[in-house]
Amino acid sequence: MWLKIIFTITWGTVCHGALFTFNKSYDIYDRNNWENRRLGKTCRGLVMPKWPHGVITAQKLELKQLIFGYNMDFLFKDDTEITFNEHSTSTFNCVTLNSTEMAPHHWDDPTNWILEDRLDNAAVPDLEKLPGRHDDVFLPKGILSGRIYVPGPLEVNMLLFGEERWPGFTLTNDDTVAEVLDMLNGQLSVDGGVCSDRSGCPSGNEEAYRDMCRFVDERDTFDCEDPIEAIGFCNKICGAAIRFSPKADFDIRSLRTELDGFESETHASKVKTQDGDEVVQIVFAESKFTGNSLVEAKTLYDRLVAGGRISPGVSGTISSSGYRYEEGATVESAMSAVFGCLAGVCLLFGLLYFVFDDDKRLKSLRERTGLGQGPLTYRSVLFTRHLSVSEGAGLILDGQSAAGSLQDLRPTPGNSPQKSVRIEPKKKSPSTSEASDSSDEGGTDAIANESSNRELFEEQERRNLIETVAEEGELVDLSELN
Repeated sequence: MWLKIIFTITWGTVCHGALFTFNKSYDIYDRNNWENRRLGKTCRGLVMPKWPHGVITAQKLELKQLIFGYNMDFLFKDDTEITFNEHSTSTFNCVTLNSTEMAPHHWDDPTNWILEDRLDNAAVPDLEKLPGRHDDVFLPKGILSGRIYVPGPLEVNMLLFGEERWPGFTLTNDDTVAEVLDMLNGQLSVDGGVCSDRSGCPSGNEEAYRDMCRFVDERDTFDCEDPIEAIGFCNKICGAAIRFSPKADFDIRSLRTELDGFESETHASKVKTQDGDEVVQIVFAESKFTGNSLVEAKTLYDRLVAGGRISPGVSGTISSSGYRYEEGATVESAMSAVFGCLAGVCLLFGLLYFVFDDDKRLKSLRERTGLGQGPLTYRSVLFTRHLSVSEGAGLILDGQSAAGSLQDLRPTPGNSPQKSVRIEPKKKSPSTSEASDSSDEGGTDAIANESSNRELFEEQERRNLIETVAEEGELVDLSELN
């Protein structure tokens, strides 16, 4: 398909658009067009690309030989002079031209253009990394820029072709135009139009660039939670976007000046929505996302609302991504959950082993801690308390009243007799005080001492009984103590 170029005479106009420079060429002197961008290890001659299309210039060369590929389609310029010498020492004998770099290139591939003020700005939409209707295009290598597929129809403001400047031109049959017709494949209109709207102008080539995202790497990981979609971007972004319908007195140039005061990367332009409406879009982004762009976007939005430049929810909206996503945070959380579950399982099995294992040491420890398998009556004094004999109670379980702790443990019909321990008080020989009961002066003191000794003896016997129950786990008939 032949290129149709339309030139319009627009002398004296001033361009307010951006300057886009095409960064590809068929220049064999450019190291970017060599395999691995360096000289090869073998020097048998200049190896031509496998699929060249376009014009190649060699000027004056001395070579051992030219080594051609298949389906060659290229031209040498008229000033080319090549001399063949099998003893040539020219470095071009060690060059293999890169077939990828010297293949036909696409106009709608953003990587083929250099844009000075937008090259490293993360806030610039992918669509605006391609020449728009009001932008200038510069092909610095002229006809050596190679064959370019123009998706067309599209428009640009001005075409700078090599050393020639075409702000608007009538179509002629001179050699220069013929070269352009051969180089470009598509439909390009150079009409010298500039944007006269103070609120800005959209790209104007949206339809021609509808397939541009095939040249943009798709992202599947982000540095933030909930990245947003912004008009003109092929991928979601981490940051914020403000969109509003501009009022009649809105000037986008003053807004861009205001954006210079923010630390985040910013970009303001007029874009087209899916419904075809033209709105102003302000993007806040960061090459290395920290979340600062979200704060600054909200600051500007509040300022625009307070100044009456936009109406919230009616003519203006703001959309923001989530805050910074720490890389590996999800993995760390998952690993923590896994290790937590493993620790819980290990603890459970350890507890079961402690409770049910037959090891004597564990069994002894269970009895001391109250984790034995028998009834509480047989366990440990750690879970019991006792009152003095004078309170009339024996063994009392923790949480049980004194009255409830007194049980009749004597054998009953139908039950096997329970082993009981009977402790008989030891008989005491009469003491010296008992033999002198007839004495009036010491009689009263002897009786008092005998009563006190009897109570101490009974209390000690009760304590011995309690210790026997705790240590041996034997059943004791407490009624014997009555």
